[in-house]
Amino acid sequence: MKIHHALTGLSLLRSTSDDRVPTAVGIVQSGLEGVPLSALVAADAALRRGLITRAELTTAVELLGGCRGIGPVRAILEEADHRIESPGESIIGHRLRALGYALEPQFAVETGLGVRFADFRIKGTRVLVEFDGAEKYSTKGAAFAEKRREDGLRRKGWFFARYVWADLDDVPLIRARAHQAVVDSQRWTG
Repeated sequence: MKIHHALTGLSLLRSTSDDRVPTAVGIVQSGLEGVPLSALVAADAALRRGLITRAELTTAVELLGGCRGIGPVRAILEEADHRIESPGESIIGHRLRALGYALEPQFAVETGLGVRFADFRIKGTRVLVEFDGAEKYSTKGAAFAEKRREDGLRRKGWFFARYVWADLDDVPLIRARAHQAVVDSQRWTG
C-alpha cells in the first residue's frame, strides 16, 4: 500500500527525464540531507522559475513523509514563496519570520520615480527590508540607481533594515537592526 501511494505521488510530479527524481522531491531531499533552510532556498528559486508548483512541493513532502527529519523540512517549506528573488532573500526572510516578524515580499511603493519594490515590508510598519548582494552594486550606475531608489523611498516615509551576506547568521544583529528600524519608523508623522 505504501509503495503504491509513493508511486502515485511520483506520477503527479514532473521530472525532466526517467533517470532523475522530480525537482520537488530533490528539494525536499536537500532539506533532509543538509539543513532545512537549504530546501527553502531551493524551493523559492524553483517556484520563482516555474520549475515546480506549490502542489508538487506538497506532494513531495507527503511522499517523503516517513523520513527522519521531515518535520522541520515540512515546516520551513510552508514559507516557500515564488516572489522571493534570491537565496539571500530566502534566508533573511526566514530569519525575520523566526523572530516573529510578518513579512510582505516584493512590496510595491509609489515614489516620485515611479513604483519601486522592496524585498520585504514588515507588516504593520513603515519598515522595508533589503538584502544586498555584492552584484547589486557591480557598477557605478547600479550603485547610483540604488541610491536614488532608496532616497525616493525615504522621502515617502519608509525606513530600512538592510542586510548583507555576512549578516545572515548573526541572529542578534538581525533582530537588533529590524527592531531599531521599527522603533525609528514609529516616529514618522507624515
